Parts: sequence; structure tokens; C-alpha cells
Amino acid sequence: MKAKNVKKIIIADDNELFRKILEERINREIDLQVIKSFDNGFLLYEEILKEYADLVILDMLMPVLDGIGVLEKVNKKVLAKKPKFILFSGLDEMKYIEKAFSMGVSYYLKKPFNLDILMQRIKALDHEEDGINIIKLEKELEVIMNKLGISQKVNGYFYIKKAILMVLKNNGVMDSITKVIYPSIADEYNTTDKNVERSMRSCIKKAYKDNKKNYLYGLSLDLGEKPTNAELIQKISDKLIKEKKNN
Repeated sequence: MKAKNVKKIIIADDNELFRKILEERINREIDLQVIKSFDNGFLLYEEILKEYADLVILDMLMPVLDGIGVLEKVNKKVLAKKPKFILFSGLDEMKYIEKAFSMGVSYYLKKPFNLDILMQRIKALDHEEDGINIIKLEKELEVIMNKLGISQKVNGYFYIKKAILMVLKNNGVMDSITKVIYPSIADEYNTTDKNVERSMRSCIKKAYKDNKKNYLYGLSLDLGEKPTNAELIQKISDKLIKEKKNN
């Protein structure tokens, strides 16, 4: 039985099998329900105009009207009920991701992704902790890591990102990196503490070596020499919280 205040969801992807898998996983949640699914962006757009959807999960690349096109058309309309958006894609182009965020996307997922991670993002959409919107900070964090040259193609990227989000959710206070952060990340990603620490260190080392001249470009992180894992995590966390409070 579904909850009374069920979140109404629309899915759009041109892969029928993926839509069915996604719909089945979402509908297992008591407070979530997929109402409609579509294989092209224009049909999705027409459905959004009916103003019942709480959330739209869509692929960036779709026939007839792509994900960016859907967002552009929706943003031109004055809707009594405008849904939130989660966008996913096989593309890894930051310019498209940033454009999507500028048009109101709450979260971007790179294909392939873990469906449990998607569930976490759906449940976190309306969640704010102590006035700090974690979802919005996560978008800004991804931009910062991209500027630092930290590649999404390595595990260290996801470990560093997860560690910073843990600090943000803890009001900027970083618990022991070896006793709390590494073990927590290792458990989530089914690896070891040492592998988490080593992957982070290797990721930072490579980013610093490849991008040394621009390592601090526009970020005002005051990192000095190549930072340790803990220094980078804390500095970026402090920057995000400070900027959010000043806005």
C-alpha cells in the first residue's frame, strides 16, 4: 500500500527495458510512484503541462526533444506545479551539465549508475540540514572538482566527493578521516580503508601534477603545496559552506 503523500514521478528514456527496470525499482518504495513513462521528450513535455508531477527523471539524449530542450520549454511556461528534475546521460561534458543545473535540474547522474544511488537522490531532494541545501552544494562541489582537474574516471573522485558531502552534512566539522570517513566510504563502495585513502591520494597527486598552474584557478582555496586528503576535503567544505552562508 502506498503512502498518502506519494511522490508522483514521470520517467523519460528511449530505452524501453531501462524504463521498465527503473519503474519497477521506484515503485517498490512506499512513498514513490511512477505515473507515466515516455520514449521521447515532446510527449514528456506535454505531460508535464498537466501539472501533477512532483519529479521528472529524464535522459539528456532523447528523440524528438532532448533533455535540455524539455527544460527550456518548461522554463518558458508559468506552471502552478513545476516538477523537480533529475537528469542522467552517458555524456560527460561539463558544459551540458552546468547548463542543465542553470535551468533547474536538481541532480545529474552519469550512466551507468546504481539505482540505489538514484533512490537516495530522490529522497534527498526536499531535504535541507541546518539551512544548507546539500543538493545545491553538491552541484557546486562537482564544478570545483572539475576545475581542479580531478577526473570522474577514477574511483578517487567519488571517494573525495563522498567525503566532502559527509563533512557538509556534519555542519562542516570533519570527524577523524581514518576512523570515520575512510571506513564509511569503504563500506559503501565495498572496498578497504587503505584503498580509499590510496585512491584519494593518487587522484589529488595526478590532478596537481597535470593542472598545477591552474590548480587554484578562481577557487581561493589557499592550499599552498600539494594538499593532503584531509586538507583538501576540509578546505573545499569550508569554502562551500562560507559561500552559501554569504549568499
